[in-house]
Amino acid sequence: MCRLLPILCGVLWLTVAAPADSPPDFSRDIQPIFQKRCYVCHGPQVQIKGLRFDDRQAAMRAIQPGDSAHSRLIAMATGVGGKFMPPTGPRLSADEVALLRAWIDRGAPWPDSAAKPGLWSLQAIRNPAPPAVHNSAWPINGIDNFVLARLEGKKIDPSPAADRSTLLRRVSLDLTGLPPSPAEVEIFLADKRPDAYERLVDRLLDSPHYGEKWARYWLDLAHYADSDGFEKDLERPWAWRYRQWVIDAFNRDMPYDQFTIEQIAGDELAHPAVEQRAATGFFRQTLTNREAGVDDAPPATVITYAGRSEDGRLIVRGSTSATGVVSRVLVSGEEAQAIDAGFAQWQATLDDPGRGVMVSAYAEDAAGNVEPNPHVVFV
Repeated sequence: MCRLLPILCGVLWLTVAAPADSPPDFSRDIQPIFQKRCYVCHGPQVQIKGLRFDDRQAAMRAIQPGDSAHSRLIAMATGVGGKFMPPTGPRLSADEVALLRAWIDRGAPWPDSAAKPGLWSLQAIRNPAPPAVHNSAWPINGIDNFVLARLEGKKIDPSPAADRSTLLRRVSLDLTGLPPSPAEVEIFLADKRPDAYERLVDRLLDSPHYGEKWARYWLDLAHYADSDGFEKDLERPWAWRYRQWVIDAFNRDMPYDQFTIEQIAGDELAHPAVEQRAATGFFRQTLTNREAGVDDAPPATVITYAGRSEDGRLIVRGSTSATGVVSRVLVSGEEAQAIDAGFAQWQATLDDPGRGVMVSAYAEDAAGNVEPNPHVVFV
């Protein structure tokens, strides 16, 4: 069975201090400035005035290699003419501007390896060669080589292999969240086949408890709850239908694109099944206050960016904070640009999940009337 197994990956960063007189390195010094300070308006999601700094050819519209004094990038960063870029947030520091100047004056070298940066998940899958190790008898698979190479670099010996009972308990808790029963322990200890562990893993992946365990993390991110919250905290008697859909999706090993599409627009699919409609319960997980006398100020709309339609309109779906009713947000023209910019800014602040980005949009009510809705927030 092919599954996405939960793997704990340790990302080991080696920070090397560059000498003060060394030339700026694009990947180390320049690209992080573009990603942090420029991508919001001139990156993969939004390209205001067609300018972008995630693509070498496009970026050269504002860069004159070898001549920082006449490069529009430096003029924008230093506020020539009284207009600073980026327009919001803190200005580039003197050190950041100095790095950009030095990089441009040296010819603005932009290596091919960084010519088309993007999300790690959109990069081509590569198969790096396992590193060589001294203790070649210890690795069982290629991943072990990476672990052992790091340990040997730190002069640390690997821990002794766990006994079979400990191994069974660990993998059972990892995959199902439940300890093994006495009968399961007895069966595994008695299984002397070479692939006994692989058979154990397959059995645990086939268990319905696998989905129950791993769905919890997505349900937490979706703010799943069986009640409304707030003072009344009224029960949501059918909330479990969405929860069960998520559990079943994990147990069926549903591809992530399908997992996302059905939650965002399952009711828009051709001949949607009841379960696909239940998947859009994703939008009903917001807190809802049905108490009498609540503030009648225009509600915020929690929206999910969903791409563009064939006629070029931006498609965004969401729910109002007051009613939780799913609504469709129809945007085009300047409003679409505002959503694009807002979404990009939201992406740039993922390290602060409590922060929202207010943008303007048009919302369609139950009667099909489209009217301005300036209370839209990404979360």
